[in-house]
Amino acid sequence: AANQPDFDRTAYPVKAMRHLERSDALGTRLLTTDAWAGYVIERFGPDRQKVFLDDRFDMYPPALVDDYDEIADGRPGWRRALAAHRIETVVWPRTRTLVQLLALDEGWTEVYRDDQAVVFTRR
Repeated sequence: AANQPDFDRTAYPVKAMRHLERSDALGTRLLTTDAWAGYVIERFGPDRQKVFLDDRFDMYPPALVDDYDEIADGRPGWRRALAAHRIETVVWPRTRTLVQLLALDEGWTEVYRDDQAVVFTRR
């Protein structure tokens, strides 16, 4: 689908990922949404940027999917899950709860924000 002329990239964190690329921050342990991960894979390939999880849930161990859900939903174990998987960078929709949680957590620094996404790095 990404090779089709009408593929709409506006639904993806294009500017946020460009920021990571310009900042030489590609290649870190990245968490993004399962939906956005497909764009990251298509744009940067596995050689430049791997993702924590994408929308092919059947390809991942159930425990990993549970950890993703814990983080994405901002449930009480979200910090533990991020630390357990050594996530270094988070690219997340700016209106989602995880952004607020990371902004209040002294272990994370906001390094980029646009109308769609926010990027945090671990301190």
